[in-house]
Amino acid sequence: MKQNGRKLFSQTTILRGRVIAYSGTLHGGCLTALVDVSTTMAGVALRGATGMSTNMHVNFIAPVKVGETVRMDSVITKSGKALVYARSDLFLK
Repeated sequence: MKQNGRKLFSQTTILRGRVIAYSGTLHGGCLTALVDVSTTMAGVALRGATGMSTNMHVNFIAPVKVGETVRMDSVITKSGKALVYARSDLFLK
């Protein structure tokens, strides 16, 4: 995990296990969980904020296969008294 200004960069390699769909790709729900964790870590690292997700919108563009590494770039886009807004972009590395 690395921090650069308002962005937090992290990565993970997908290993074979119970989170893999029949097609040998990472299950979409698990990918969404990675987004949730990545944006939460950004809030903690960049603002000291902890909390829970209230809303998530995810667009799946391409599958992630076993053995591939996913880079997650997360940024806090807006911060208020009670809510922190974040975006996370995932890329195959």
